[in-house]
Amino acid sequence: MIIKNVKVFTEDKTFEPGAIGIENGIFKNNLFDSGEIIDGEGCYAIPGLIDVHFHGCMGYDFCDGTKEAIEKIAEYEASQGVTTIVPATMITSACRGLARVTSNPSSST
Repeated sequence: MIIKNVKVFTEDKTFEPGAIGIENGIFKNNLFDSGEIIDGEGCYAIPGLIDVHFHGCMGYDFCDGTKEAIEKIAEYEASQGVTTIVPATMITSACRGLARVTSNPSSST
């Protein structure tokens, strides 16, 4: 996939007109892709963002202590360009479930 006509964030911490290539979910330097081409005119291409203090969203909170809450929070954050979340919680008895979910997410509900 190629996303063309975007303002690409560079190593110099500036935006330059350009394009980005994505192959199998990985950013590539070469743009010789015969797949889908998206016109990103007016958009910015930036690295994935890191949210270093995040309690929750969309009606969910990490203190809910459920797999569903974590999945919904992560889904929303990804839709906003956030690729890494550092959960922030309150010290309450409700947060005990978070430890359970993160230690064994496949068995938690």
